[in-house]
Amino acid sequence: MKEIARTTVGRQAANPKCVYPIVRLPKNDGNLIGRHVVLYESSHDGARAFLIVLEESAAQPIAQPPCVETSQDAVHTRLNELEKRIRDVEGRCSDFPHATPTIGGVAYPDGPAEIRTQDLRHVKATS
Repeated sequence: MKEIARTTVGRQAANPKCVYPIVRLPKNDGNLIGRHVVLYESSHDGARAFLIVLEESAAQPIAQPPCVETSQDAVHTRLNELEKRIRDVEGRCSDFPHATPTIGGVAYPDGPAEIRTQDLRHVKATS
């Protein structure tokens, strides 16, 4: 048997009365997500040990999205692409003339500033 990773036992609380210990496998084993396994308890050098065995007859694994890179270069590249797309959308929007806001078919040239109410409970706060 060879060591493949070191990790910490985490916890997952499905509800306040039930807490489960969670052990994460290495991310390159993501294809195992959704697979059924059998857990065996044993000992190794006098310490408690667990063995995880995949059930081959179980259902196919659940498809998982690929990991998103978070390196500085990957983030910088993604931000540049998003900025290009925003500029493209802004360029397309500037081609349209600004429409006068209407409520119930009645034009309000100054928009919400022209709508008045004496009942302050109907005024929405903006900040």
